[in-house]
Amino acid sequence: MNQVTPWESQGCKVCRRQWEAGERPRFIGESIPDRSELYRCDVCGTWWLMTERYAVAVAPDDVREVYGEYLDA
Repeated sequence: MNQVTPWESQGCKVCRRQWEAGERPRFIGESIPDRSELYRCDVCGTWWLMTERYAVAVAPDDVREVYGEYLDA
């Protein structure tokens, strides 16, 4: 996961604003064992992984093991 990329460089203004406002990009799926949810911005196409602590933009390969079925759909 890309945790070192500054917040301002993740996704686009639209999806960052959604997170900041308590909204979220489009929900894709969840993993109960992983305690995470996958989202995708309809504007820029960024994949977002939300864990119990934070949301972070991710590359598909970073989450393929858990969310492969959603990435390939």
